[in-house]
Amino acid sequence: MSAPLMLCLDLGTSVIKAGVLDAGGTVLALATTPTPMHQPAPGVAEQKADGIYAGALRVLREVMEQVPQRSIAALSVSGQMGGVMALDAAGEALSPWFPSTLDRRYQADLEQVWNAEQDWLPQRIGARPISAPRLRWWKREQPEMARRIAKLSTLASYVVGRLSAQTAEAAFIDSTYLTWFGVAHTAQRDWDAELLAAFGVSPDQVPRIVAANDVVGHLSGAAADQIGLRAGVPIFAGVGDSAAGFLGAGLSDPAIALDIAGSYSVFTQYSRGYPADPSLTLQPIASPLGPDDWYALMYINGSGLTHRWFVDEFGGGDYAALDARASLVPPNRGLYFSPHALGRACPDTPALQGGWHGLTLAHRPAHLHRALLEAVAYEFSGAVRQLGTLSARPPLQQVRVMGGGAVSTLWNGIKADVLNVPYLTLTGTEVTLRGLALVAAQGLGLHHDLRAASTTGAQTENVATPNPERHREYAVLETEYHRWLSGYARLCEELRAASTLALSGKEGQE
Repeated sequence: MSAPLMLCLDLGTSVIKAGVLDAGGTVLALATTPTPMHQPAPGVAEQKADGIYAGALRVLREVMEQVPQRSIAALSVSGQMGGVMALDAAGEALSPWFPSTLDRRYQADLEQVWNAEQDWLPQRIGARPISAPRLRWWKREQPEMARRIAKLSTLASYVVGRLSAQTAEAAFIDSTYLTWFGVAHTAQRDWDAELLAAFGVSPDQVPRIVAANDVVGHLSGAAADQIGLRAGVPIFAGVGDSAAGFLGAGLSDPAIALDIAGSYSVFTQYSRGYPADPSLTLQPIASPLGPDDWYALMYINGSGLTHRWFVDEFGGGDYAALDARASLVPPNRGLYFSPHALGRACPDTPALQGGWHGLTLAHRPAHLHRALLEAVAYEFSGAVRQLGTLSARPPLQQVRVMGGGAVSTLWNGIKADVLNVPYLTLTGTEVTLRGLALVAAQGLGLHHDLRAASTTGAQTENVATPNPERHREYAVLETEYHRWLSGYARLCEELRAASTLALSGKEGQE
């Protein structure tokens, strides 16, 4: 009898992936497809529910063509952790999927609640919420549709519901998603009645909270026929995409950090105990390892998208060529870049914008590119210091990096120099799928110690070692960067306030 295999599905912001993996997380088959996004205007971003489901079926079918269907013991799904969609009672999508903070049309509705409940709301959630405020926006902009909403759903729950032919009543969420959903007492990993009331969400509209290794459905006959698998295969709840990556990377040691260099730059450290940060620079994400296991996370809104924009517009779309040119210029003195083109999330400063400071006629695209890479490293270094102020921790000893940006030797070297620790690239690109496979294998009883399984199989390569002299130079430049960014953030907030005041005065005159 062949060893049981896991069919894993990752619903990412830009790519949908399916893989077949063994219990240790080794990828045996893989298929991918792009995730189309509709962005007709700044602050507007939507992904069609039917399109995502069709993409999921496509990659599942492609990957199943590579393995015998009898070997598949379970299915596990991860999805984007920020964002939300609305389901009717039948489990059908009433709205597109709104991906994280890329769609910002709910911001005014969030601000009304956020500012009114400033004393307690941020600390109970631990982060600026993304999902729940959307309901207030729907009620204001689409009241007829809002009245039909049976459940607010994650992307993973929606796709699982369709794969298993279940109604909205079966909608689920695991605790890794709760922080950004916005109506949970995050430290308690449970829905909070006061938060639900503050955002106008009925307790009936939130999904049931389950464990990552809970069975939440079984593959329906119709879906099984479409992907080439037998009906009845159990589907495990899985975890959010970032959390799956943390698990797959073996992140369970406070002396090790993980850098996900993707559409969003995400820097995460493991924490034994809830990492409460009053400044919200670091945001708490529940770990599937156990009730006392957490991740302290900071992210830069769309920094990978900003990076892509710069390379496309100023480097002809060639990352490697720009890296080669930027490697020939020294660390930037006096030239700084704000990577917060979509507003800063950690800490919460939505008015802060992207931009360079210190441009001269001597600067070329290589200098601007290097400033962009350095800015992300400075932000990560600030996160390490911030976590050190919250609790006693061992010194950081290494950072593991994954994602598209991990292939940049220059960027890894800059980060190593700024943080003064080795930077190690995770081998294999499917760390998220590996985390999902480990969760499913635990659900099947193949792993009794998820922590050990996670740590054992995480492999690294291509070490970038810090240069002590360069670190001393960057320590000075980083201090200057943070001083400049603080002043720039205040200026952005003042300009936004002045613009709001001017517009309100003009509307009053009209």
